[in-house]
Amino acid sequence: MVVEILGESDIAKHWEGMFNSKKYANSVVASIDTIFLSQLPDRRELEEFILAGNIFYFQYRMGGYPRKEFSICEPSPFITILNITKTRCHEDSEM
Repeated sequence: MVVEILGESDIAKHWEGMFNSKKYANSVVASIDTIFLSQLPDRRELEEFILAGNIFYFQYRMGGYPRKEFSICEPSPFITILNITKTRCHEDSEM
């Protein structure tokens, strides 16, 4: 899936879709970790998070799952999402 990153991020990139020349700004291509998926009691819960226009927070690792023969998405995933939540993972604190 394509995730637009709001704000500054080291993982976000500017790129162009291979099939339709759509331009993506400050975005990543992400795969979802299969262990995370297997632990969800109901996958519809995840679908609610990732609907277009929704804001969510996630933990990730660099690199995505390798492309399968039947997958036609381009480019290959930049990251793999390990966890998704509706609340920030951490709050910045003043010192």
